[in-house]
Amino acid sequence: MNYPHPPLFAALLLAAGCAVSPTSRPAPPSGVVIAGNGRTAADPAVPGSAVWGDAFAALMRAEVPVTNLAAAGLLLDTFASGGGLEAALAARPACLVLGFGQADAEAKTDVAAFASNLTQVIAAARARGAEPVLVTPPVLRVNDPTTGKPAA
Repeated sequence: MNYPHPPLFAALLLAAGCAVSPTSRPAPPSGVVIAGNGRTAADPAVPGSAVWGDAFAALMRAEVPVTNLAAAGLLLDTFASGGGLEAALAARPACLVLGFGQADAEAKTDVAAFASNLTQVIAAARARGAEPVLVTPPVLRVNDPTTGKPAA
């Protein structure tokens, strides 16, 4: 179709919220965001402490940004409803690595509630174009309460 006033038509499209050029499209998701508890983030109170999240970031190429939003003691329900999930997804990552479970187990989080929160976080990540990756925390060492030594 031949429009007599192309600039006017473009202005109308813009006013209507339509994209008229490829540069106005949002960039595709990129990079990695790591979220989890203390097994995922270094403890700022312990100089020189490092965990796998830090090593993972160091191994990635410069063009793949890695943001580690993990914090010691962070529970999945707090992350899901306390703004952490929204902050993670606002970074528009291609991949959202979730390392929860350790602090939740120590806090005796109800298993059904944990599963529900995990399902919610996965769905939210996928809805925003991020691929969720679940990492399993290492096995907890159980100490004998009378000796303080690892239980057999």
